[in-house]
Amino acid sequence: MAALRSISVVVSVSARSTALLMSVVRSTYRHVLRQCAKTSKRIPEVDDLCFCIFGIALRLDDLKAAGYGDTPKAIARSFFDRPSIPGVPRDTPAARLQAAFSVLRQLRATDKLDIEAIQIERTKTIAEIQGKAKADSENQVVEKEEDGESADAIRDEVHMTTVTIYLDVPGKKIRKFERRVVLPNEFDKFPNYAYLMPPEPFYPSHVKQEIPYPLMIDTVLCIAAGSRRRVRDLKLAQTPLPSKRSRAPRKAATQRQAASSTSFARPTPSSESELERSVGDITTRAIAQAEFMEVELRTQYVCCNPYVSSEAGGSGDDKGAVDRLKARHLFMYYMSIRNRGPVYNPKLWHVQVASYHFVVLDEETGQLIERATSGVVGNYPFLAPGESHVCAAGTSLQGRRGIMRGTIQVHAYHMEGKEVSRVFDIPIPPTRLSTEAVASPFGADDRNDRAKEAKRELVERKNEEASDFHIGDDWMNKK
Repeated sequence: MAALRSISVVVSVSARSTALLMSVVRSTYRHVLRQCAKTSKRIPEVDDLCFCIFGIALRLDDLKAAGYGDTPKAIARSFFDRPSIPGVPRDTPAARLQAAFSVLRQLRATDKLDIEAIQIERTKTIAEIQGKAKADSENQVVEKEEDGESADAIRDEVHMTTVTIYLDVPGKKIRKFERRVVLPNEFDKFPNYAYLMPPEPFYPSHVKQEIPYPLMIDTVLCIAAGSRRRVRDLKLAQTPLPSKRSRAPRKAATQRQAASSTSFARPTPSSESELERSVGDITTRAIAQAEFMEVELRTQYVCCNPYVSSEAGGSGDDKGAVDRLKARHLFMYYMSIRNRGPVYNPKLWHVQVASYHFVVLDEETGQLIERATSGVVGNYPFLAPGESHVCAAGTSLQGRRGIMRGTIQVHAYHMEGKEVSRVFDIPIPPTRLSTEAVASPFGADDRNDRAKEAKRELVERKNEEASDFHIGDDWMNKK
């Protein structure tokens, strides 16, 4: 009898806890819907609203591909309705409730900002760029002074201004651009994403942060669905169109359109192994196109950081040293930026790469590593039609798997001044980082040699007392 009573007490307590948790979930859901409706009035574009909440980690196209919907209400409902994945610690009801609180905090923080002023600054810079093709200085970045109430705006989190960027092209006229700049008052972290709404500002200095990311599981599922859609769209684009003599060209075109518009969402994984298989849909080589530009990204696993092993431990000073050396798995990524030829670029736009912004999702630890810096790996490539730039860098993860994606900020102009200069962002497609997948670089043996040399250098320095490698660092470029 005593045993039965104890069992009944445990069951009743568990039932009460479940009822309390569901009550909190329902209340949070109502608050999220209410805040979404309030913020949507100030930010009517769903793309912009998604950017304010998720930044570049999750796009509206990924949410659509995963079947989450294309309205704030539908997306919020999908986040709450998705069943939890058994065996995944970061997908428990308590963890998902924490993710909902994170979204709610981001919505409220965005709603407190002066969105109208931010959007004016966002469009004002583009308007100032138009018609400004004359310049009279060498390559440099000069801060533009404004009178009265202008782009210079000191806010609680950031300092917003405009910069004039001079480009000295050999044998050509010096070109000048006006570009928006957002300088955070705390340089070790990113400001609210509302300040960075596309087209993203020019990042003149290195900014990096590493923060917990409670929305990891939903983000991974949506990115995987978006990758499946991009692969399907690429195959459809490569399928030849029916000839003019075909009797049913309309039918074939209709079938093509229907196939491209279907949702590629899969049922929610029922186990951690199914989740890993779903993540396997994200390739280690991805290609994205934006207007006349094309970006290809490939990743390659190099080695495990020899300073830290999976069974590392200790006490006293040794334990403190181990705690500081968290980076274990080292990866290289190869990025190719191409300005397409006259077939895809008939107006012959020239492009100057200004800065780039990317995030790395560490799936196993639930961390988001975000970084932005000027140029690409220290270079500011100038690309004429048909030219490309290839660069290689590295990053590190504490876990065995991750996802990398981002954007590149560029200036586009016409050498003869026939077109109005402009700025836009090139998306870096989501690419998988995995210790089990090794992608070959762009057919260059020197890239493999570079990876081998880096691995050999790490092994040779194994006996050193300390390491300066940290999660998310570009360790290939350290001196």
